[in-house]
Amino acid sequence: MRRIYTLLTGAALALAGQAQSYDDLWKQAREADKKDLPQTALKATTQIRDKATAEQDKAQLLKAMLLMHQYGGDIAPDSARVMVERMEQALAHETDSVGKALWRAALGQLYEGADGYRRWGSEDYEGNEQKAHDYFTSSLDQLELLGKARVKDYLPLFTPGAESRHYDDDLLHVLYRTAMDSRTLKTTEKQVLRQRVLAYYQAQGNQAATLLLNLEALEAERSGRRIKGRLEECAYFGQLQKL
Repeated sequence: MRRIYTLLTGAALALAGQAQSYDDLWKQAREADKKDLPQTALKATTQIRDKATAEQDKAQLLKAMLLMHQYGGDIAPDSARVMVERMEQALAHETDSVGKALWRAALGQLYEGADGYRRWGSEDYEGNEQKAHDYFTSSLDQLELLGKARVKDYLPLFTPGAESRHYDDDLLHVLYRTAMDSRTLKTTEKQVLRQRVLAYYQAQGNQAATLLLNLEALEAERSGRRIKGRLEECAYFGQLQKL
């Protein structure tokens, strides 16, 4: 028993040291960012990337590469473009389905912002938008796997929001929100996506998520429309009562 306890204690200490090392590097990156020192911040995030690659820590790796894209873009647009190419290479070599979904969602966001103030992308605006669209939609190919994955296992990437608990703190609702916030998806595509995700939560018996998505659907349908006449005679009010 003592032997097992010693091994467990040693493992715990090793993990604690590992986490602290990441914390130290992220602290360096944050401090450099506050001081407007992108080269120093890039150096720290590059160290995180190398460490995460060696340890196969997907969440740390993806966060590091996202920020390397940001800091590299602050230094030179070409650096940001190279980082996106490396992220696409990482996606091509990723074998884990959840990992692929995370890379795709991240790349969707980068391509959607390619024509922003850093302008790292090509001058083909429609091409960038199409790539963003395709990455967002493909990130939600496997709803069930994302529904089983938990945000807590990817905390370097996410900060749990107030509504996370209603979705059992899964990754599905995070990537769903990311896609739904994109301007690259048409209204009809968002409706179809919402119904897919709603059907999943209904099948899981998640009443809170089902209620929230039904309410979201009604709000989207009523967007910009005012209620006329008596409230109790309004079809929208009747639908709300049925939820």
